[in-house]
Amino acid sequence: MVKGMIFGSGNYELYTDNIMDLGHAEFLHPGLGAPAFTKGPRDIHQDDDTVWSNMWAENECLSPLHAELFDLVDQPVNWWVDVRWNAPACMDLTLHIADAGEPREKVKNRSPSLHIFTPETPTTTYYFWAAGRTVKTDDRELDKQLQVGFTHVFETEDKPVIAAQQEAMGTPDLWGLNPVLLVG
Repeated sequence: MVKGMIFGSGNYELYTDNIMDLGHAEFLHPGLGAPAFTKGPRDIHQDDDTVWSNMWAENECLSPLHAELFDLVDQPVNWWVDVRWNAPACMDLTLHIADAGEPREKVKNRSPSLHIFTPETPTTTYYFWAAGRTVKTDDRELDKQLQVGFTHVFETEDKPVIAAQQEAMGTPDLWGLNPVLLVG
């Protein structure tokens, strides 16, 4: 398990949106993105006070980082990403991996991560995160590499985009932005 904390500009709900919609990973995170994040099937639903944003890919390669971590470079697998959100700002994002062609019940590896957002002000947030793995759990050098890598992703890729969103919005008041509401 590796963990960290980031302080950044942006309402805590923008940080929540960042984790709920992983479609941005394909464009913003070279090491974490995978085509399935933008083209794969989705299941978004609410179960009591929990909102789920889940996606999956069959017979597809993992992101470069996860493929390397799980020794699955250029090896198609079946994989699922479940994002669980409990308001106001607690999230669990877990990657589940099974051999290609195997059902979810045959998952061999997991990579869970937790994300907790604590607002300091309406436009600044403390972002606490932790990421685990089911492989190479005693590899301290890998711990260091993952710590540096995840910190880099959050600090230099997510954080500037969220800060720019906050600056463009100017206010955390959604209705003050005159949003366009589309009927589903």
